[in-house]
Amino acid sequence: NYRHRKLFEIWAFVVALVGLVLMLVENEVVMVAESPSTPLSEALKTAVSISTALLLVLIVCRYQSHTNIYKLQNILPPTASMMSVYWPVLLLELIVCGFHIPPGLSGSVPILQFRHTVEANATLCRHPKNLITRIQGNSCYLSYSYFYDVFGVFMVLRIYLFGSGILGGLLILSLVQSIFFGALELTDNESRVKYIIDKSRWDCQRREAAAKLIQTQFRLKKQQQQHGTNPRLVEALTLHLFECMEHMHKFVRGEPRIVRTFEEEMDAHIGGLLRDMDDMQRQEDAILARIQDKIRRLNAACDCILSSQAS
Repeated sequence: NYRHRKLFEIWAFVVALVGLVLMLVENEVVMVAESPSTPLSEALKTAVSISTALLLVLIVCRYQSHTNIYKLQNILPPTASMMSVYWPVLLLELIVCGFHIPPGLSGSVPILQFRHTVEANATLCRHPKNLITRIQGNSCYLSYSYFYDVFGVFMVLRIYLFGSGILGGLLILSLVQSIFFGALELTDNESRVKYIIDKSRWDCQRREAAAKLIQTQFRLKKQQQQHGTNPRLVEALTLHLFECMEHMHKFVRGEPRIVRTFEEEMDAHIGGLLRDMDDMQRQEDAILARIQDKIRRLNAACDCILSSQAS
């Protein structure tokens, strides 16, 4: 379920990005042709509609996997369903991601922009650049229009899928990036980036190994508690349990670690020495303060003795 949810998030992001690119291309085609509909623009609208339908299916599948994961974690009851728990958020997400200009819908929206007032019964209103103007009442308006396809820019709201798609894709890109990094001599900053990628992949694999270990232990214990236990099955489960334990130990021993450079090692060593010297200085100051306090008290006692003898 975890793996499926990650795949759904990644592919939803990819499909949403493809739909955005197709929408931008379709708007460019319409603007260049200066026509609300062309065969190429209709084909691009069809492709956008197909990608949108696929995106909606992926979103529903992602919510279903999310519900199953919460059931396994006992966060949701076993009888809970996706629609009963997430229907407001799911409906909002489907509306946001489902908005697009479908094929066959074409036209333009007239826009009038006020320029200035004119005299009564005026019939002429010119623009310096010979743009189309219109007179209504005593006002002169600049007249232009927008194609319906322009409203497809609202599809950029799908960009919220960027976060989940990038975080999920980190696990897939980590292998390629690790191979790429392994062939280069990395700088300190690049080594830290590689460490973060390797650590994320290691954490994911370790969790999967731990889950397999727990499942095998549970199956073995359940099999041993049953009457008429099958010895071969118990032996196979025991062997598989030891294999999972060994696999888990390998993950623990193979935890990625960032190798510090010589300069970083020296900085840490010098920092430790400076801290030790500061501690020693504080101890010396405390000892000197106690010695001075004792000297003052001794001087006071000597003064008292001398004054008593003099009297």
